[in-house]
This record gives sequence, structure tokens and C-alpha cells, in this order.
Amino acid sequence: MANKSGQAYGLTLLSPILAGTDPSGDPHHMALRAALSEMPNGPQSPLAAVAGTHLARWVVIDDVPFPGVPSHEDHLASRYLLFTACFDGELVPYLEAMRTGMPGWLEQIYGHCIGYPGTADSGAFRRYMVSCQVETSFFVAAYGAATLPAVLRALDAQRRMIAFIQSHQGPTWTGDRLQPEFRKFLVQLEQAPTPAPATL
Repeated sequence: MANKSGQAYGLTLLSPILAGTDPSGDPHHMALRAALSEMPNGPQSPLAAVAGTHLARWVVIDDVPFPGVPSHEDHLASRYLLFTACFDGELVPYLEAMRTGMPGWLEQIYGHCIGYPGTADSGAFRRYMVSCQVETSFFVAAYGAATLPAVLRALDAQRRMIAFIQSHQGPTWTGDRLQPEFRKFLVQLEQAPTPAPATL
């Protein structure tokens, strides 16, 4: 099914960017680029607070490239903001999580786009985002069957296992010494908290 790979959803949005300048006098596309460049990465990213986000990115598209003859030369009627994301679950709950989890950033970003209604009205916000959606027709998720918490726990288990192996090598680690250590490691692994998004 389009937009879905297992339980994962692939979202593609194309939002036309306003022509002209914003109140500060900067062209909208330049102010938008500045806002995106100021967005923190890693655990401080606002998207890290939107539950279920495996990955996401924004890109400003100025125009379509001309591949050369014999192709026809085409141009976009405006610049576009591209947003792509892979997340757990369904579209509407994810859009609501974005609206409530990062409203200030959404205003800074989509305030430069044509027709953006803001985040105050959940219905208007959802309708705007859905109107910008392009079908993700060839979506292959890296972890289509696994939710973000499951992926984070698996990556954490891998990291911990590598550290355990590195610290328990050599001829002194005979079976009778290694077995109880490994059993303790398994208990610690089971009790370990799920890592926060964007920390691994």
C-alpha cells in the first residue's frame, strides 16, 4: 500500500513557499532557510520530541533541474518546501503530535508557505498538511516491522553487547568465570531503559 511499509508510514509534503519578502525584509525562501539552519540536531531536535519519528528532513526546492535535450525544459511556479518523514503508525495522530509538540518551530518554518493556517486550529492544520501531501508510492522503510522504541532497544543492545565482548576477552575468561558474568549482563540488558530518540 502506498505510504506504508509494514507498520511504518512514509510522509511526503510539498508546500509552496511565499514569493516576496517577510516582515523583516528578507525573501521568504531565505528566511525559511535561516530558520531551518537554526534548528538543533540530535536529542535537542524538536522532531525528537515527536513520538515515533524514525527520521525526517526539510529541503527547500528552488526549481527542477533541466536534464538536457531531448527533454522539455520545465520550471516550478514557486519554490517549494519538501518535508519527508518515516514514523510509526498513522498520519493523523502523527500530524497532531507535530502540532502540539513543536508549534513554535512549525510557525517559523511553515509561516513562509502559502496558505499555512498556523497551529491554533487542529483541524485547519491537519487539512493544510494533508492538502500538501504527495503519495509516497515507492516507500521502503528500513525497519518497517519495528517501532522506534524497538529499534532503539535493539541498537542499545548491540552497543552493550559489543562493550561486553570487548571487556571479556582473553585466556583468563574461562567458561566458569564468563557464564555468571554473561547472566548478569542479560539481566542488566533486560532492565535497561529504552534510550531517548536521537541519542544513539
